[in-house]
Amino acid sequence: MCSLSNHAYSIHAKAKSLAKGDISRAQVLELIAAYYGQKSFASLKHSEVSTKLEKPNSDEANKRCIQRAISMGVNHETSKELSLIVTCELDSVNSVNPTLINRQVLSYLESNIELNEQYFSFEGLKIYIPSMLAALKNASNNGVKDSQLLELLLLVEHYASVTQGESSEHWYQRQLAGEVLEDVQKKWANNYAELVPAKQSLDTFVKMHSITDLPVPNIEELISSQTVSSIKQSVCYRVKAKFVKSLVVDLWELDENELSEQQSEFITQWETLATFQEPYREQLAELVESETDLLKQHSWLEFAKANGIDLEMDDMHLVDSYTGEVWEHDFDGPVFVDGYEGITLPQLPSELQSQVTKRVEAMLNIQKLISKL
Repeated sequence: MCSLSNHAYSIHAKAKSLAKGDISRAQVLELIAAYYGQKSFASLKHSEVSTKLEKPNSDEANKRCIQRAISMGVNHETSKELSLIVTCELDSVNSVNPTLINRQVLSYLESNIELNEQYFSFEGLKIYIPSMLAALKNASNNGVKDSQLLELLLLVEHYASVTQGESSEHWYQRQLAGEVLEDVQKKWANNYAELVPAKQSLDTFVKMHSITDLPVPNIEELISSQTVSSIKQSVCYRVKAKFVKSLVVDLWELDENELSEQQSEFITQWETLATFQEPYREQLAELVESETDLLKQHSWLEFAKANGIDLEMDDMHLVDSYTGEVWEHDFDGPVFVDGYEGITLPQLPSELQSQVTKRVEAMLNIQKLISKL
């Protein structure tokens, strides 16, 4: 879903095809404001109502657009055609569209806004946070996987925020019993009072959902199809994959040595995305060694080299047994060898080299697109 400025560009481009009159970009912006019931585009941008979340009545919006166009000197017939263009373009921008809601929630998560704030700015508009969160919850309840992941991340962030200060169940129970507490004790009790519902909400989500309710990135599909539009459309590529994987393992108490097929696929997909977001040797080596396809193995080797990691070279060092740090030569004590041995693969047949090159180019392009999100 595009921002309003992009919608304005699209409307303006379509308006140019009208035989009658020359419609300016400024006029298009005023028609957008009329669609949302605002007196001007400036007032729309600073509106305290969540206009971008709530779709107006189509008939009323259509009438407002026609009247606004006429007031700007556009003839009646062209005004009706313009109104149709505007309403067709903007009718999809509403609260039942989970793609828009998910983008707003992502922006909200990335903005580090205080929990007690009521509004935040999204693409030039003022969004009412409670309405946005209610719309997200609705989409999540309707089974939208991206929305379910975002709901989980919001619950985790809220729980993390209320566990920052010191809390005490003891003083919380004493306060419930009617005891008058001193300032510090009252603070600990109040902190615990905030922690309880946050923990319950998170536990309830985990109890009511399985990991199959959450989305998974599919890097292999992106590489094979070279169709990368889903990178911008999916929430997966905008969140920290390493964090999501770790979060799911902890919350659902997964044993990584005894995963079901679905659980294993989930973990693998998120680990692969984590490698594209932040390439590191251990995971790259695991991806090479877990593959049986020689073409894919060599592709991972070349992808790693493009990221400054040579998996074919040894990377061994001595570690101080006492400190766990790299051994210093002037220290006389127990040490052990740690690091990575270089990977040796069967030679790649010459006829497959062009395929590896093409595949690695696709992988690097995907990595570049992800890095720009």
